[in-house]
Amino acid sequence: MKVNILTPDSKKPNLAAMKISAWHKANGDEVELNFPLCNADFTYASVLFNWTPDPHADLIGGSKYPHIKLDPEIDKMKPDYSLYPKIDYSLGYTYKACPRTCDFCIVPKQNNDDKHYSIWTFHDPKFKKICLLNNNTLADFLWQETFEEIKDAGLKPILEQGVDCRLVTEENSQYLKEVKPLYIAWDSPEHEMEILRGLNYLQSAGCKEIRCYVLIGNNTTEDEDLYRVMKLWELGIDPFVMPKDKNDSYQKRFARWVNHKAIFATVKWKDYK
Repeated sequence: MKVNILTPDSKKPNLAAMKISAWHKANGDEVELNFPLCNADFTYASVLFNWTPDPHADLIGGSKYPHIKLDPEIDKMKPDYSLYPKIDYSLGYTYKACPRTCDFCIVPKQNNDDKHYSIWTFHDPKFKKICLLNNNTLADFLWQETFEEIKDAGLKPILEQGVDCRLVTEENSQYLKEVKPLYIAWDSPEHEMEILRGLNYLQSAGCKEIRCYVLIGNNTTEDEDLYRVMKLWELGIDPFVMPKDKNDSYQKRFARWVNHKAIFATVKWKDYK
């Protein structure tokens, strides 16, 4: 059987596509990725964004459809890394759940399991790097086991979804200093004490490349947005503004000011045109 997998808005390797490919190839099928002219017997599609039109396919899933899950038999497959010849890292989850219930986030809608997985369920020893797609790595009670496995395998860790800075401790910061760059987020002004405490642990541990996503437009004022980005900048942290509404004129303007670092470093917000 010929199988085609479409990933119309994925710029990075798609884990679901690699698992689907692995399952079909194990069953003797031929798999193509994003081959529009393929005379396929069956076509899958993984769609990330709501604004992406659904391609013609027999089965469509992805982040656009958070309740659609891979069949358990497919989900347990090791990824078929040959689907992306240029990939140079392993890709997968050691923990899928997140205890947070942020209203702006899709993760709570996905009903992810809270099981712990070994890196060896998806890691290929030919790679020297490993990318975790975990939604909240530090919420896993066995987070230390994950980092010890990575350390023992001599791998460079990449955390695709960043770190929940509110869960950073003196202990886990010693492992996190190996993640470069390290991404965190400061979504709400009310989390200031927890964020700054976590940042202090990270910087004390020697973390150098820390970048922070700052959500605006989600029940925050202009003064609160300005305070957060300036506080981070004073601490030596690179803020990156994420507007909730990209069509809002203030949010677009504030994001342009902060995210263009040459301007942000030299022009005050009140003087920005």
